[in-house]
Amino acid sequence: MIYSILAEKFDIGLKTAVALSGGLNTSVGFIMSKDVESKKDKLKNDKTKGYLEFDRGADHFIVTWAQGHLGELFQAQDYNPDYKNWTRMPLPFVPQRYQIKIKEGFDYKTGKKTGTDDAFCKRQLNIIKQCFDRSDIVVIEMDDDREGDLIYSNIAYLIGYTKKPYKRMLLESTTDNGIIKAFDEMVEGETRKGIVFAGNCRAIADWVVGANLTAASTLKYSGALNIPLVSIGRLQTAVLNLIVEREKAIKNFVSKPFWQIGGTFATESGETYEGITDRYEDLTLCQNALSALRGTGIITKCEKKDVKKEVPLLFNSTDMYRTANEAFGLSAAKTLETMQSLYDKGFISYPRTDSRHLPEDMKASVDVYLNNLKSHPVYGKWIKEDRKYTKRHFDTSKVESHFALCITEKVPGSLPDNEQKIYDLIVKSIIRTIYDDAILERTSVETTDNGVIFKTGGSIVKHPGWMIVADATAKDVILPSLAMGQSASGQYEQKEGKTEPPKRYTEATLLTAMQTCSKDIDDAKLKAMLKDKNNGGIGRPSTQPNIIKTVIDRYCHMEKKSIVPTENAMALMEMFPVEDLKSPEMTAEWETKLDLVEKLQLPPGAFMNEINDSIRKWCGEVAASTITRTIQSDADKYKMTCPKCGNDVVFTKKGGVICKGFFDKKCDFGINEVAHKKLPKEELYNLVSKGVTSRTISGLKKKDGSTFSAKIRLNSDGKTEFVFTGNGNKFARKQNVMSGGSSYGSPPWMK
Repeated sequence: MIYSILAEKFDIGLKTAVALSGGLNTSVGFIMSKDVESKKDKLKNDKTKGYLEFDRGADHFIVTWAQGHLGELFQAQDYNPDYKNWTRMPLPFVPQRYQIKIKEGFDYKTGKKTGTDDAFCKRQLNIIKQCFDRSDIVVIEMDDDREGDLIYSNIAYLIGYTKKPYKRMLLESTTDNGIIKAFDEMVEGETRKGIVFAGNCRAIADWVVGANLTAASTLKYSGALNIPLVSIGRLQTAVLNLIVEREKAIKNFVSKPFWQIGGTFATESGETYEGITDRYEDLTLCQNALSALRGTGIITKCEKKDVKKEVPLLFNSTDMYRTANEAFGLSAAKTLETMQSLYDKGFISYPRTDSRHLPEDMKASVDVYLNNLKSHPVYGKWIKEDRKYTKRHFDTSKVESHFALCITEKVPGSLPDNEQKIYDLIVKSIIRTIYDDAILERTSVETTDNGVIFKTGGSIVKHPGWMIVADATAKDVILPSLAMGQSASGQYEQKEGKTEPPKRYTEATLLTAMQTCSKDIDDAKLKAMLKDKNNGGIGRPSTQPNIIKTVIDRYCHMEKKSIVPTENAMALMEMFPVEDLKSPEMTAEWETKLDLVEKLQLPPGAFMNEINDSIRKWCGEVAASTITRTIQSDADKYKMTCPKCGNDVVFTKKGGVICKGFFDKKCDFGINEVAHKKLPKEELYNLVSKGVTSRTISGLKKKDGSTFSAKIRLNSDGKTEFVFTGNGNKFARKQNVMSGGSSYGSPPWMK
C-alpha cells in the first residue's frame, strides 16, 4: 500500500516521516527524532525536493507538505481587471461564484504583491499532485481546525482532487507518540465535510465584507482622513471600536475629588495596624469627622474566616495571550508564535485551543509527563507521588476540538528566553493539578472612634496547597492578634484623592474586553454563543493575535503597554455608520450560524445569502453617510524644516524623524531615540521645529541604566543637549543626532 501524507509545513512533515519510519535516510545521513531539531535547517536539499520517502513494513510512504495556504480567494480585479480601480467597481461587488487561485507572490523589497503566482506555491502544488497520483491512500495532516481543513480544501480544488476520498490525521502533539497515535486513529475525510463548509464560509464572508466595505469606505472617507486606505473588517472594526470607545470615555471623564481619614492604631502590647475610612465626597463632612475623633478606637468587628483558593484552571490560548502580556509584555502575536515553535519542537500540545480542560483519559499520560520531570532541576522538587487529579481539570465534556495547553513526554533542555517563559507557565499549570486547594485565613477588622469607622483587612496562608508551585504567597497585610472590644490608640490624618478615568487597553485587558463583551448583548441565545466561545468573547484563539496586531498597526500606536487610537481612528469610528460591524452581536450571529454549517444543520448557501444581503445593506449605509470631520495629514500638521540643510523633515515608520536629504546622501540629520527614549510625535515636532521639547521628558537613560528627566533641545549643529529645569544648571552633553539622538548606537533606519 502506498500512502501520501500532506503536512501543513516542512517541519511537521519531517517529524512525521521520522516518527513513522523510526529513523529516516536524508541528504545529511540517517536521522532519528532526537536529531530533528538540530539537523532540520541542514536539510535544504530534502526541503527543495518537496517530499520524503520511506518504507514501513510492507507499506511505502510519501510525505509532502504545504507552507500554510498555497491558494487564496480571487480578488475583485481577478474577476474583472477594471476593478483594480475601485471607482469602476460596482459596490457591493458579490461574485456569482467565488473562485480560488494560486497564492500571489510577494516582493519583500518593494513590500508589494507581484501580480503573478507565488513560485514556491505553484511548484509545490505540482509536487503534491504527483505524490497523490502515485498513491493508494491520501492522508491529510493539517492543523485540526477550520483553517487547517480550509488549506486542504483550496489545495484539492487547485490540483483537481475535490471529489477524491482522503483520510484525516488529527494531531494533538508533534511527539513521536502523538504522530503515531494520530496516524493509527485516522478518520475518513468525509467526516470533515461540515468543518470544510464552515471554513470556506468564514473565509468567503470575511473577504466579501472586508473587500466591499474597505473599498466603499476608502472611496468615501480617505480624503477626509488623509489616508490612502480605510481598512474595514468584521472583527478588526469591532475591536477598534472597543479601543475608540475607551479613549472617548477617558477624554470625557470628569475627575471628582474625595477625602478619607487614615488611622494608625497601636494596641496595648505595642503592635500596630492601619485602617482607613470610606470615601467622603464632601470635604466639610470629612473635616468634621476628623475633628470629632478622640484618639482611642474600639474594635467593633473582628471576623476571621478560611477562604479556599481553588487550583487555577489550565490555560487555553486566550488566557495565555493575556498572561504573557501582563507578565512579560509579549504581544498576543508573539505569544502565539512562541507557542507554535514549542509545539513544532514537540514540547507542548496544539497551541490554538478554546478549552481549559483535559479529557479524563489523559490522566495516565499526564502521569508520564510528570514522572519525566522528576529529575528536572527546577520542576522536580514539586513532583510528588500522591496525585489528586479532579474533574476541575480533567473533564471530557468540556473539551471540544482541542484540549487545554499541556506539556508532552518530551522535556526540553535549554530554550530561547520567550519559549522558556511560556513553557514555564504551562508546565506549572500542569504540576498544580496534582495538588489540593490552598486555604487562606482572611481577617476583616473595623475600629470605631466616636462613630467613625476605620476598616482593615489582612490574610495569612494556612495551607499553601498548589500555591507552592507558583511560588505564591499572600500579598495582604498580616495583622497582629486582635479581638472584639479591644481598644487601641489612634493617630489620624486626612487623605485626599480623586477619581480616575478608565485606563487605556493593554493587549491583556483588550483580550479580556473581547472575552467579556457579551455583557452588552441582550439576546440570550447570542449571549450564550459568545460565552461558549473562548469562555465568552469575539474572535477565536487562532485569529485573536492577528486581529489585535492588524488594528494596532493600522489605527493605533503604543505608549509602553497601552494601546492609543490615532486621530484617524477616532474620526473613522465617528463617521462609520455600520453599527453591526462596531458591536459584537454580528460576530455572535455569525459564529452561531457557522457552527450550524459545521454541524450540517444549515446549508452553506443559506449562510452566504444572508451575508450577501448584509453587504448590500452596509454598502448603502456607507454611501449615504455624512462626512463630519476632516483630518490634517501629518505632512501638513507637522511641517518641519531640517536645522542643518533646510530640507523637509518627515516621520519614519520606526517612530523617529529624518531629513529628506538623507535619501540622496546630502544630509545626515535624523532622530530615532534620545537616550534610549522614543519621543512622542508632538515632542519630536517641537524639538525639530521649535528647537526644544515643550515639556520635561522622563525615562531618559544613562549608560549605567539609571534614568533621568530633562528637556531636550537642538543646537545649531543639529546635536541634542539636555536642559535640567529647577536648579538653573544646563547639562550640555552634546550628541550627534545621526546616532539616533543617543550615543548608544545607530537607529534601525541606518542599518
